[in-house]
Amino acid sequence: MDVQSEEFRQEMRSEIGSLALEGLAPDAEALADLELVMQGKLTVEEAKQNVFDRIRNGKI
Repeated sequence: MDVQSEEFRQEMRSEIGSLALEGLAPDAEALADLELVMQGKLTVEEAKQNVFDRIRNGKI
């Protein structure tokens, strides 16, 4: 799926909403990274690595 497509944006909004309902909403930095992915400025792998780095550093 093209991460810059409106379809991807809609799917991500839906997934984030589902997570929020379960009390598992991503933090602001993860959401910012997701926006960069959708803009084509960051890869999905880079965004995942950023989350893992924040976990490893105790920021999440």
